[in-house]
Amino acid sequence: MKLIEFQITGHGLFEDGTKFSIQAVGQNNGATADRVFEYSNALYLNKTIGIVGVNAAGKSTLFNLFDGLSAFYLEDRSIDQTALQGSLRGSGDIIVTAHLAETDGMRYQVVTTFVQAQPNKWTVGDEDIYAKRLGTSARKKDQFAFKAPQLWQRRATLNDEVKAVLSPKDSLFRIVARNTAITPVISMVDEVDTNRVMTFIDETPTSLLQYLDDSIDYLRYQHDEKTGKVIDVRLKFKGQSDPYIVQSFQEIKQYLSSGTVRGITLLFQMLNAMRKGATLLMDEAELHINKRIVEDFIAFFQNSQINTLGATLVYSTHYIELIDDSERKDENYILARKQQTHVYRYSDLNIRGDIKKSDVFKSNYIGGTAPSDAHLVALKKTLAQNMRVHTKTGDAK
Repeated sequence: MKLIEFQITGHGLFEDGTKFSIQAVGQNNGATADRVFEYSNALYLNKTIGIVGVNAAGKSTLFNLFDGLSAFYLEDRSIDQTALQGSLRGSGDIIVTAHLAETDGMRYQVVTTFVQAQPNKWTVGDEDIYAKRLGTSARKKDQFAFKAPQLWQRRATLNDEVKAVLSPKDSLFRIVARNTAITPVISMVDEVDTNRVMTFIDETPTSLLQYLDDSIDYLRYQHDEKTGKVIDVRLKFKGQSDPYIVQSFQEIKQYLSSGTVRGITLLFQMLNAMRKGATLLMDEAELHINKRIVEDFIAFFQNSQINTLGATLVYSTHYIELIDDSERKDENYILARKQQTHVYRYSDLNIRGDIKKSDVFKSNYIGGTAPSDAHLVALKKTLAQNMRVHTKTGDAK
Protein backbone atom coordinates (compact mmCIF):
# COMPACT_ATOMS: atom_id res chain seq x y z
CA MET A 1 0.00 0.00 0.00
CA LYS A 2 1.21 3.50 -0.71
CA LEU A 3 0.08 7.11 -0.54
CA ILE A 4 -0.90 8.33 -3.99
CA GLU A 5 -2.14 11.88 -3.47
CA PHE A 6 -3.58 14.38 -1.04
CA GLN A 7 -5.68 17.52 -1.12
CA ILE A 8 -5.50 20.12 1.64
CA THR A 9 -7.75 22.94 2.83
CA GLY A 10 -7.19 25.42 5.65
CA HIS A 11 -3.39 25.46 5.41
CA GLY A 12 -1.79 28.82 6.06
CA LEU A 13 0.60 28.62 3.10
CA PHE A 14 -1.37 26.87 0.35
CA GLU A 15 -4.61 27.88 -1.31
CA ASP A 16 -7.66 25.86 -0.28
CA GLY A 17 -8.04 22.76 -2.41
CA THR A 18 -4.31 22.42 -3.16
CA LYS A 19 -3.68 18.93 -4.53
CA PHE A 20 -0.49 16.96 -5.07
CA SER A 21 -0.43 13.55 -6.76
CA ILE A 22 1.98 11.00 -8.20
CA GLN A 23 -0.79 9.45 -10.28
CA ALA A 24 -0.24 9.71 -14.03
CA VAL A 25 -3.37 11.37 -15.38
CA GLY A 26 -2.44 11.81 -19.06
CA GLN A 27 -2.71 9.35 -21.93
CA ASN A 28 -0.31 6.40 -21.87
CA ASN A 29 0.58 6.00 -25.51
CA GLY A 30 3.43 6.56 -27.93
CA ALA A 31 6.74 7.83 -26.62
CA THR A 32 5.41 8.65 -23.14
CA ALA A 33 4.01 5.25 -22.16
CA ASP A 34 7.33 4.01 -20.75
CA ARG A 35 7.55 7.02 -18.42
CA VAL A 36 4.83 5.58 -16.17
CA PHE A 37 4.18 2.20 -14.59
CA GLU A 38 0.98 0.41 -13.65
CA TYR A 39 0.74 0.07 -9.88
CA SER A 40 -2.44 -2.00 -10.02
CA ASN A 41 -5.70 -2.25 -11.94
CA ALA A 42 -5.31 0.76 -14.26
CA LEU A 43 -3.69 2.94 -11.60
CA TYR A 44 -0.64 4.39 -13.34
CA LEU A 45 2.05 6.33 -11.47
CA ASN A 46 4.71 8.69 -12.76
CA LYS A 47 8.32 7.53 -12.57
CA THR A 48 9.55 11.10 -12.11
CA ILE A 49 7.89 14.36 -11.11
CA GLY A 50 9.69 17.72 -11.17
CA ILE A 51 8.64 20.70 -9.06
CA VAL A 52 9.73 24.29 -9.63
CA GLY A 53 8.86 27.48 -7.80
CA VAL A 54 10.34 30.72 -6.53
CA ASN A 55 12.06 30.87 -3.15
CA ALA A 56 9.69 30.45 -0.19
CA ALA A 57 6.90 29.15 -2.44
CA GLY A 58 6.51 26.04 -0.28
CA LYS A 59 8.32 23.25 -2.12
CA SER A 60 9.88 21.81 1.04
CA THR A 61 6.60 22.13 2.93
CA LEU A 62 4.78 20.26 0.16
CA PHE A 63 7.37 17.47 0.43
CA ASN A 64 7.03 17.37 4.22
CA LEU A 65 3.25 17.13 4.01
CA PHE A 66 3.49 14.14 1.65
CA ASP A 67 6.15 12.49 3.80
CA GLY A 68 4.28 13.22 7.03
CA LEU A 69 0.92 11.98 5.77
CA SER A 70 2.47 8.73 4.54
CA ALA A 71 4.05 8.09 7.94
CA PHE A 72 0.86 9.16 9.76
CA TYR A 73 -1.44 6.84 7.81
CA LEU A 74 0.86 3.92 7.00
CA GLU A 75 3.67 3.73 9.55
CA ASP A 76 1.70 3.84 12.78
CA ARG A 77 3.16 7.24 13.70
CA SER A 78 1.54 9.98 15.76
CA ILE A 79 1.31 13.52 14.35
CA ASP A 80 4.23 14.78 16.43
CA GLN A 81 6.37 11.83 15.30
CA THR A 82 6.13 12.83 11.66
CA ALA A 83 7.00 15.75 9.40
CA LEU A 84 3.40 16.95 9.86
CA GLN A 85 4.42 18.49 13.17
CA GLY A 86 6.30 21.30 11.45
CA SER A 87 4.40 21.45 8.17
CA LEU A 88 0.81 21.84 9.38
CA ARG A 89 0.27 25.60 9.57
CA GLY A 90 -2.88 27.61 10.02
CA SER A 91 -5.10 29.42 12.48
CA GLY A 92 -8.07 27.07 12.12
CA ASP A 93 -8.81 23.47 11.27
CA ILE A 94 -6.91 21.82 8.40
CA ILE A 95 -8.76 19.22 6.34
CA VAL A 96 -6.78 16.64 4.35
CA THR A 97 -8.30 14.24 1.84
CA ALA A 98 -5.78 11.49 1.16
CA HIS A 99 -5.95 8.69 -1.40
CA LEU A 100 -4.12 5.42 -0.83
CA ALA A 101 -3.95 2.24 -2.89
CA GLU A 102 -3.03 -1.42 -2.61
CA THR A 103 -1.72 -3.58 -5.42
CA ASP A 104 -4.69 -5.95 -5.08
CA GLY A 105 -7.15 -3.31 -6.26
CA MET A 106 -8.18 -1.85 -2.89
CA ARG A 107 -8.58 1.93 -2.88
CA TYR A 108 -9.02 4.17 0.14
CA GLN A 109 -10.00 7.75 0.82
CA VAL A 110 -9.22 9.17 4.23
CA VAL A 111 -10.66 12.55 5.20
CA THR A 112 -8.89 13.85 8.30
CA THR A 113 -9.60 17.06 10.18
CA PHE A 114 -6.56 18.34 12.06
CA VAL A 115 -7.39 20.61 15.00
CA GLN A 116 -4.94 22.98 16.66
CA ALA A 117 -5.80 22.80 20.35
CA GLN A 118 -2.67 24.75 21.33
CA PRO A 119 -0.13 26.68 19.24
CA ASN A 120 1.66 24.14 17.03
CA LYS A 121 -0.05 21.25 18.86
CA TRP A 122 -2.25 19.29 16.47
CA THR A 123 -4.76 16.53 17.11
CA VAL A 124 -7.31 14.66 15.00
CA GLY A 125 -10.75 16.21 15.32
CA ASP A 126 -12.57 13.84 13.00
CA GLU A 127 -11.77 11.21 10.38
CA ASP A 128 -13.75 9.30 7.75
CA ILE A 129 -12.44 6.30 5.82
CA TYR A 130 -13.91 5.18 2.49
CA ALA A 131 -12.95 1.89 0.86
CA LYS A 132 -13.66 -0.04 -2.34
CA ARG A 133 -12.10 -2.73 -4.50
CA LEU A 134 -11.51 -2.27 -8.23
CA GLY A 135 -11.32 -4.99 -10.83
CA THR A 136 -8.67 -5.37 -13.50
CA SER A 137 -10.88 -3.57 -16.02
CA ALA A 138 -11.10 -0.42 -13.89
CA ARG A 139 -10.84 3.02 -15.48
CA LYS A 140 -8.49 5.84 -14.52
CA LYS A 141 -11.28 8.21 -13.58
CA ASP A 142 -12.81 5.65 -11.21
CA GLN A 143 -9.66 5.10 -9.14
CA PHE A 144 -10.52 7.49 -6.32
CA ALA A 145 -14.16 8.35 -6.91
CA PHE A 146 -16.07 7.34 -3.79
CA LYS A 147 -19.76 7.34 -2.92
CA ALA A 148 -21.52 7.63 0.43
CA PRO A 149 -22.24 3.86 0.75
CA GLN A 150 -18.50 3.21 0.53
CA LEU A 151 -17.93 4.86 3.90
CA TRP A 152 -16.13 2.14 5.87
CA GLN A 153 -15.48 3.78 9.22
CA ARG A 154 -16.19 7.10 10.93
CA ARG A 155 -14.13 8.18 13.89
CA ALA A 156 -17.01 10.05 15.49
CA THR A 157 -19.16 6.89 15.72
CA LEU A 158 -16.54 4.66 17.36
CA ASN A 159 -17.60 3.07 20.62
CA ASP A 160 -16.10 4.36 23.85
CA GLU A 161 -13.75 1.39 24.25
CA VAL A 162 -12.08 2.00 20.88
CA LYS A 163 -11.90 5.74 21.46
CA ALA A 164 -10.19 5.12 24.78
CA VAL A 165 -7.24 3.31 23.15
CA LEU A 166 -6.98 5.55 20.07
CA SER A 167 -4.81 8.57 20.76
CA PRO A 168 -6.08 11.93 19.46
CA LYS A 169 -2.71 12.24 17.70
CA ASP A 170 -3.14 8.97 15.80
CA SER A 171 -5.00 8.08 12.61
CA LEU A 172 -7.82 5.58 12.61
CA PHE A 173 -6.40 4.32 9.31
CA ARG A 174 -3.61 2.55 11.20
CA ILE A 175 -6.12 -0.29 11.68
CA VAL A 176 -6.14 -0.84 7.91
CA ALA A 177 -2.43 -0.27 7.31
CA ARG A 178 -1.43 -2.64 10.10
CA ASN A 179 -2.63 -5.62 8.07
CA THR A 180 -0.77 -4.95 4.82
CA ALA A 181 2.72 -4.37 3.49
CA ILE A 182 3.43 -0.69 2.95
CA THR A 183 5.61 1.12 0.45
CA PRO A 184 7.53 3.89 2.20
CA VAL A 185 8.24 7.49 1.37
CA ILE A 186 11.94 8.36 1.65
CA SER A 187 12.56 12.05 2.22
CA MET A 188 15.82 13.90 1.63
CA VAL A 189 14.47 17.30 2.68
CA ASP A 190 16.55 17.42 5.89
CA GLU A 191 19.73 16.65 3.94
CA VAL A 192 19.63 19.96 2.06
CA ASP A 193 21.23 21.78 4.98
CA THR A 194 23.51 19.03 6.26
CA ASN A 195 24.88 17.33 3.11
CA ARG A 196 25.54 14.30 5.33
CA VAL A 197 27.23 11.23 3.96
CA MET A 198 24.96 8.25 3.36
CA THR A 199 26.60 5.45 1.52
CA PHE A 200 26.91 1.77 0.78
CA ILE A 201 27.64 -1.01 3.26
CA ASP A 202 31.00 -2.41 2.23
CA GLU A 203 32.32 -0.39 -0.70
CA THR A 204 31.00 2.50 -2.75
CA PRO A 205 30.75 1.27 -6.38
CA THR A 206 33.92 2.11 -8.29
CA SER A 207 31.84 3.09 -11.30
CA LEU A 208 30.08 5.76 -9.23
CA LEU A 209 33.31 7.12 -7.79
CA GLN A 210 34.92 7.36 -11.21
CA TYR A 211 31.81 9.04 -12.58
CA LEU A 212 31.91 11.66 -9.84
CA ASP A 213 35.69 11.99 -9.38
CA ASP A 214 38.06 9.96 -11.55
CA SER A 215 40.97 10.58 -9.15
CA ILE A 216 39.45 8.28 -6.49
CA ASP A 217 40.68 4.67 -6.35
CA TYR A 218 38.28 3.26 -3.74
CA LEU A 219 36.09 4.05 -0.72
CA ARG A 220 35.67 1.10 1.65
CA TYR A 221 34.18 0.47 5.09
CA GLN A 222 34.81 -2.04 7.84
CA HIS A 223 32.14 -2.98 10.37
CA ASP A 224 32.17 -4.38 13.87
CA GLU A 225 31.08 -8.02 13.55
CA LYS A 226 28.84 -7.85 16.63
CA THR A 227 27.19 -4.44 16.33
CA GLY A 228 27.41 -3.89 12.58
CA LYS A 229 28.58 -0.30 13.14
CA VAL A 230 31.22 1.26 10.93
CA ILE A 231 34.59 1.27 12.68
CA ASP A 232 36.86 2.07 9.77
CA VAL A 233 36.48 4.13 6.58
CA ARG A 234 39.25 3.99 3.98
CA LEU A 235 39.59 6.40 1.06
CA LYS A 236 42.38 6.02 -1.46
CA PHE A 237 43.17 8.29 -4.39
CA LYS A 238 44.98 7.07 -7.49
CA GLY A 239 48.76 7.43 -7.16
CA GLN A 240 48.46 7.54 -3.37
CA SER A 241 50.54 4.90 -1.54
CA ASP A 242 48.33 4.62 1.54
CA PRO A 243 44.62 5.38 2.02
CA TYR A 244 43.17 7.94 4.39
CA ILE A 245 41.69 6.14 7.39
CA VAL A 246 38.97 7.70 9.56
CA GLN A 247 36.40 6.46 12.03
CA SER A 248 33.12 7.63 10.46
CA PHE A 249 31.40 8.69 7.26
CA GLN A 250 31.25 12.30 8.40
CA GLU A 251 35.02 12.51 8.84
CA ILE A 252 35.65 11.45 5.24
CA LYS A 253 34.02 14.66 3.99
CA GLN A 254 37.23 16.62 4.59
CA TYR A 255 38.90 14.67 1.79
CA LEU A 256 36.05 14.74 -0.72
CA SER A 257 34.40 17.60 -2.58
CA SER A 258 30.87 18.53 -1.52
CA GLY A 259 29.69 17.45 -4.97
CA THR A 260 31.16 13.97 -4.56
CA VAL A 261 29.61 13.62 -1.10
CA ARG A 262 26.23 14.72 -2.44
CA GLY A 263 26.51 12.43 -5.45
CA ILE A 264 27.27 9.37 -3.30
CA THR A 265 24.37 10.20 -0.97
CA LEU A 266 21.94 10.77 -3.84
CA LEU A 267 22.71 7.49 -5.55
CA PHE A 268 22.54 5.61 -2.26
CA GLN A 269 19.06 6.97 -1.55
CA MET A 270 17.96 6.43 -5.15
CA LEU A 271 19.03 2.81 -5.06
CA ASN A 272 17.39 2.44 -1.65
CA ALA A 273 14.11 3.75 -3.10
CA MET A 274 14.27 1.63 -6.24
CA ARG A 275 14.89 -1.54 -4.22
CA LYS A 276 11.69 -0.84 -2.27
CA GLY A 277 9.56 0.64 -5.04
CA ALA A 278 9.34 3.69 -2.79
CA THR A 279 8.54 7.36 -3.39
CA LEU A 280 11.75 9.38 -3.04
CA LEU A 281 11.46 13.09 -2.23
CA MET A 282 14.61 14.95 -3.29
CA ASP A 283 14.61 18.64 -2.43
CA GLU A 284 16.94 20.98 -4.38
CA ALA A 285 18.23 18.29 -6.72
CA GLU A 286 21.03 20.50 -8.02
CA LEU A 287 22.60 21.13 -4.59
CA HIS A 288 26.42 20.87 -4.87
CA ILE A 289 26.34 19.03 -8.20
CA ASN A 290 26.16 20.16 -11.80
CA LYS A 291 23.24 19.92 -14.16
CA ARG A 292 24.59 16.98 -16.16
CA ILE A 293 24.87 14.77 -13.09
CA VAL A 294 21.34 15.72 -11.99
CA GLU A 295 20.00 14.86 -15.45
CA ASP A 296 21.80 11.51 -15.48
CA PHE A 297 20.59 10.57 -12.00
CA ILE A 298 16.97 11.50 -12.74
CA ALA A 299 17.15 9.38 -15.91
CA PHE A 300 17.88 6.29 -13.79
CA PHE A 301 14.25 6.31 -12.67
CA GLN A 302 13.11 6.30 -16.30
CA ASN A 303 15.31 3.30 -17.11
CA SER A 304 13.14 0.16 -17.00
CA GLN A 305 16.20 -2.04 -16.44
CA ILE A 306 17.17 -0.08 -13.32
CA ASN A 307 13.82 1.02 -11.89
CA THR A 308 12.23 -2.40 -11.99
CA LEU A 309 9.94 -2.19 -8.93
CA GLY A 310 8.06 1.00 -9.75
CA ALA A 311 9.76 3.67 -7.64
CA THR A 312 8.85 7.33 -8.10
CA LEU A 313 11.32 10.22 -7.84
CA VAL A 314 9.81 13.56 -6.87
CA TYR A 315 12.39 16.33 -7.07
CA SER A 316 12.43 20.09 -6.73
CA THR A 317 14.98 22.18 -8.58
CA HIS A 318 16.13 25.67 -9.43
CA TYR A 319 17.51 24.28 -12.70
CA ILE A 320 14.17 24.99 -14.32
CA GLU A 321 15.44 23.72 -17.68
CA LEU A 322 15.29 20.21 -16.20
CA ILE A 323 11.52 20.18 -16.58
CA ASP A 324 11.95 20.65 -20.33
CA ASP A 325 13.37 17.10 -20.42
CA SER A 326 10.04 15.66 -19.28
CA GLU A 327 7.93 14.29 -22.11
CA ARG A 328 4.59 14.23 -20.27
CA LYS A 329 2.73 17.29 -19.05
CA ASP A 330 1.67 15.48 -15.88
CA GLU A 331 5.31 15.08 -14.82
CA ASN A 332 5.66 18.65 -13.58
CA TYR A 333 4.25 20.99 -10.97
CA ILE A 334 4.74 24.75 -10.82
CA LEU A 335 4.35 26.56 -7.51
CA ALA A 336 3.28 30.19 -7.82
CA ARG A 337 3.44 32.43 -4.76
CA LYS A 338 0.74 35.08 -4.60
CA GLN A 339 -1.09 35.83 -1.35
CA GLN A 340 -0.90 32.08 -0.85
CA THR A 341 0.85 29.43 -2.91
CA HIS A 342 -1.04 27.94 -5.84
CA VAL A 343 0.14 24.49 -6.92
CA TYR A 344 -0.35 24.00 -10.66
CA ARG A 345 0.02 20.64 -12.33
CA TYR A 346 1.33 21.46 -15.78
CA SER A 347 -1.16 19.12 -17.43
CA ASP A 348 -3.99 21.27 -16.02
CA LEU A 349 -2.68 24.43 -17.72
CA ASN A 350 -4.00 25.28 -21.14
CA ILE A 351 -0.59 25.88 -22.74
CA ARG A 352 0.55 24.84 -26.20
CA GLY A 353 2.88 21.86 -26.34
CA ASP A 354 5.50 23.68 -28.42
CA ILE A 355 6.20 26.21 -25.65
CA LYS A 356 9.02 25.26 -23.29
CA LYS A 357 7.88 24.62 -19.73
CA SER A 358 10.83 26.59 -18.40
CA ASP A 359 9.78 29.60 -20.50
CA VAL A 360 6.31 29.47 -18.94
CA PHE A 361 7.95 29.67 -15.53
CA LYS A 362 10.52 32.37 -16.36
CA SER A 363 8.01 34.58 -18.19
CA ASN A 364 5.74 34.74 -15.15
CA TYR A 365 2.93 33.69 -17.52
CA ILE A 366 0.71 32.34 -14.74
CA GLY A 367 1.86 34.92 -12.20
CA GLY A 368 3.80 34.36 -9.00
CA THR A 369 6.70 32.45 -10.59
CA ALA A 370 9.20 35.31 -10.85
CA PRO A 371 10.00 38.50 -8.89
CA SER A 372 7.97 41.44 -10.12
CA ASP A 373 9.61 44.14 -12.25
CA ALA A 374 8.37 46.75 -9.78
CA HIS A 375 10.26 45.06 -6.92
CA LEU A 376 13.39 44.85 -9.05
CA VAL A 377 13.19 48.58 -9.89
CA ALA A 378 12.74 49.40 -6.19
CA LEU A 379 15.76 47.27 -5.28
CA LYS A 380 17.93 49.02 -7.88
CA LYS A 381 16.90 52.43 -6.50
CA THR A 382 17.75 51.32 -2.96
CA LEU A 383 21.19 50.10 -3.99
CA ALA A 384 21.92 53.26 -6.00
CA GLN A 385 20.84 55.49 -3.12
CA ASN A 386 22.93 53.46 -0.68
CA MET A 387 26.04 53.84 -2.87
CA ARG A 388 25.53 57.60 -3.25
CA VAL A 389 25.34 58.04 0.53
CA HIS A 390 28.48 56.00 1.17
CA THR A 391 30.36 57.75 -1.63
CA LYS A 392 29.60 61.18 -0.15
CA THR A 393 30.65 60.15 3.35
CA GLY A 394 33.87 58.60 2.07
CA ASP A 395 33.01 55.10 3.24
CA ALA A 396 33.38 53.60 -0.24
CA LYS A 397 36.93 52.44 -0.94
